[in-house]
Amino acid sequence: MSIYPVFDWESRYGSLCLSPVRPISETLLDADHPARLFHCFWEALPRAPLPERSTLDPRRFPALLKWFMILEREVALGADERGKGEESGPGIDYRVRLHGTAAAQMMYEDQTGRRLSEFCEGECLRSRLVAMETTLREARPVFGRSTITGHGKATVEVSLGMFPFTGRDESSPQILVVAAPTDRMLRLSM
Repeated sequence: MSIYPVFDWESRYGSLCLSPVRPISETLLDADHPARLFHCFWEALPRAPLPERSTLDPRRFPALLKWFMILEREVALGADERGKGEESGPGIDYRVRLHGTAAAQMMYEDQTGRRLSEFCEGECLRSRLVAMETTLREARPVFGRSTITGHGKATVEVSLGMFPFTGRDESSPQILVVAAPTDRMLRLSM
């Protein structure tokens, strides 16, 4: 039973999209944090050097799905996608392929189909791109934390894990992000 009978993230906290991610050690996560639990599944997958996302069986971890975001790496070419009219040249971006319900709640809406650069900017975008590129380059999970300031100066920490996978082909790797509040009681209310 939740201590928050009708919990509305948006009325209390800011969007996760507006907070940079700083790297942390996995050991700073509770043993039952969704990112730590998913890491056990990820470690058991066959890899060469990355596991294939098609090998994931969501029936093995149904309680974790609401915390998931799956992002696919893209090379963006040409004019800036945000309509500034500037030539941005080649760059890396990620398109959201799946957005779990609790993860979407922390971002105020489902971002499926949108590029990361369409809802994150500045240091918030840069910190995520650095973490994702590290995950792919080093073929290992990266863990991070964001501190979100809400209304009335309330703050909440969200901890996350980023897990690399091969996607449809080698040119489209994917990152599975598992993001959830660090506070166990808050997680249970969502």
